[in-house]
Amino acid sequence: MTSFVRLLVVAAIAACEPRPTVAVEIAPLPTPPPTAVVVVAPAKPVVQTPNIGGERDPRRAQPRARALLITELQGLESLLMATSQASPDRVQLRRRLAEDYVELRRSGGANASQKAIDEYQALVREYPNYPLLDEVLYYLGLEHEVLGDYASARRTYFDVIAKWPSSRFVPYAYFAFGELFFQEAQGDPSKWTIALEAYRKVLSYAGSPLAPEAAYKMIITYKAMGDEPHAAEMHRRLVNDFPSSPAASRMTP
Repeated sequence: MTSFVRLLVVAAIAACEPRPTVAVEIAPLPTPPPTAVVVVAPAKPVVQTPNIGGERDPRRAQPRARALLITELQGLESLLMATSQASPDRVQLRRRLAEDYVELRRSGGANASQKAIDEYQALVREYPNYPLLDEVLYYLGLEHEVLGDYASARRTYFDVIAKWPSSRFVPYAYFAFGELFFQEAQGDPSKWTIALEAYRKVLSYAGSPLAPEAAYKMIITYKAMGDEPHAAEMHRRLVNDFPSSPAASRMTP
């Protein structure tokens, strides 16, 4: 296990451990005089959810009308209930339901992301030998991100990396770690280095569709760290290695 993967283990565990509850007795504050000015500290900036569209989701499907999608979901739910637990068809029904709920979420369907999570988790729980479990876990991680459950997303992405090291979704999982730490670094600069290493891992996988995006985010990360020489070097690498990529076009003056 590499040192960076160990770091991801520590980060995933730390994100999941409950914080101890400490009872503290606080004395009541004195009532200020009528003319006193009470200064309220500004709220902390809200960290936005990382973008999980585009290159992060390799599924390509033509969007369907929501009414048609809902009708299909109702039919699949009924079919699942009528299908024996021992039937080999159940695993495909679970998977189809999960993907349809993802599609419904994209069209703005309420609670669709949680429904997709429920189906993905049922599939993982009931079919541990499902041959496509690596991609199921990755897509499960995306849905956790949608709902802002970053601790569960990290655990799920780490499972992909640790249990399926040869999966084509491993660089996607590393990129996801990079995006999560990139967002955290907005308020905690110590996370820039971890984000940078996660993006670097993506680049180590030759031919990954996410390589140009990883290089692009490394440029931004280096600049945030004040490392202009490395940012310039990564800029040259992006333009030379991935000249026709959308990421390279974003760097063109």
